[in-house]
This record gives sequence, C-alpha cells and structure tokens, in this order.
Amino acid sequence: MNYAQLPDEVLPKVRSWSAMQLAIWADVYTMNKTGMIYYRTNEQLSERWQADERTVRRVVRQLIECGAVSARQDGKRRILTATTEFEAKQRTKRSTDQSVPGPNCPRTKLSAKEDQPVREGGPTGPKKGDQLAPQVEHRVEQEEEQRVKRANAALEIVMPWESEAFADAWREWKEYKRVEKRFTFKSPKTEQTALHKLYQDAEGNEQLAIYAIGASVAAGWTGLIVSPNIRREFYAKHQPSGEIEFTAEYLQFLKEG
Repeated sequence: MNYAQLPDEVLPKVRSWSAMQLAIWADVYTMNKTGMIYYRTNEQLSERWQADERTVRRVVRQLIECGAVSARQDGKRRILTATTEFEAKQRTKRSTDQSVPGPNCPRTKLSAKEDQPVREGGPTGPKKGDQLAPQVEHRVEQEEEQRVKRANAALEIVMPWESEAFADAWREWKEYKRVEKRFTFKSPKTEQTALHKLYQDAEGNEQLAIYAIGASVAAGWTGLIVSPNIRREFYAKHQPSGEIEFTAEYLQFLKEG
C-alpha cells in the first residue's frame, strides 16, 4: 500500500504527536479501513519507516496507552487496531528519562541504557575489540609518521659545493625564507632539487651561487634567481682591478651578452 489515510476528525487530537506516531497510527488505520488485519511486527515497522526498532516499540506503546490503538494476541501474532475515539493528549513537560530520542530530542540516561548493544547472553558493553579499534588506528598513524621521518632522514642533503662558505650562505637563505616568507622545504627531496637547480643556474660557479643568494636576500625576492643582471654585477665586481681573468664562465657570459 503506497499511501496512508488520516481522517479529518483526528487532526485536532494529534497536533502534539511525533511524525513516527502519526505514520504508524495512519498505517494501522488505513489497513483496518480496507478490512485487513494489521499484523506488522516492530521489526517490520522499523524496516518500513527506516527507524530504530527500540523507537518503534516505544511509539506503539504510547499509542496503546493513549487509546489510539488497541492490541491483542492471535497466537504468536500481535494484532493492532486503530480507533478515532480517543482523547487528545495534553502537552506535558516530560522528565529527562521519559524523553524519546529522536532528531529533535537528545539522548537521555534511560535511552542511553537501552542503546547498549545486545549480544548473546544479554546486554553488554562494547567488545574489547571495539575499545581497541581507535587505539590501533592511532598506533598505525604513529608508525606511518615514524616511517616517513625515517625515510626523510635517510635522504641526506648533498651540497653541490663542500666549502663552509656555501654552507653558511645556504643556511642564511633558508633562515631568510623561514622568517621573511614563512617558507620551509617540505622534505629533503625538495631541498635537494633546489640545490641542484642553483648549481645548474650558476653553471657550477660556487662564488656566483653565493653572490646570487646574497643578492636575492638583499632584494627581498621570494625565489633564488641567477639573473643576467646578477651575473653582470658578479663578474664586474670579482675581476682584479685592471685585469680580466678569462675563465670559462666569464667567456660564456660574454658570449651570451
């Protein structure tokens, strides 16, 4: 049956009812109206209305208590019959433990007790395995973090030049990036890539790389750039007065203009 009837005469009486109470009563009333016997169990009702079976049991009991539904046993089957001859239930303030858990009603001590999972042998608390699950997940996360740290530690940074002068310049660059630009390398791999790029841009010239670092910091740049202007300034300042040393790098610089 794809619909449920709700007669007009009961509307003033059910204004304080919950949606679940209305749905179950109308379901019983509609089936009775067509001459059929209503024998649905609490389990079937919970599946039909996508509700907790405990909630269904409580709602059926409330409908019986207010006289809207009567119940009788036919062997092992429970038969429900709806009636329109019942008194409207007055709104009363329910105590904390009488509240029915639902979308608009918080859980209570009573409902929380009823929520305890029932297993063979009676109500019990969560299984030991259930209690350990969050601990196991946390432990796995910690082990994964340690694995990543070990992997990063294994990637030792290899400087393109072994001098202390370059090591100091590189530390200065990293500190500048951390303080001024709020940037740190995410992993040893990314730092190694940056060093390799600097080596290529400086064409293997350690002094040019150190000069580029200092110039980039002084200019407040975000990136480390070995620009043509930096090259020009470097070679202009690092040649002896009145003399020109025709190194391979300097000859390449002149060739490129």
